[in-house]
Amino acid sequence: MTREEALANLHDTVAFWSIGSATSVDVVMAACDCLVAGVDSPTLRILAGGSPVKGSEDDDLRRLMRVYAKCVYGQSEAAKLRIEAALKHQQPSG
Repeated sequence: MTREEALANLHDTVAFWSIGSATSVDVVMAACDCLVAGVDSPTLRILAGGSPVKGSEDDDLRRLMRVYAKCVYGQSEAAKLRIEAALKHQQPSG
């Protein structure tokens, strides 16, 4: 996976998480994929270090994911369009 693919996957996963279609485990795994692909930042390291066990997320991790989602997507119409595009991309064709 390239850096761009890993980041796009993380952004899509956070979008899904923000609307309840992905779990925090999915976000943690996407953050780990980014690190493996060579993307690095303090926030990304914190996300990747979160508990990968569903239901064991702490409040700090949830808060960080909400902040990340708001920074990346905001509350704008463009944010909604990005989430819709991500949903369409994830749907199987056929």
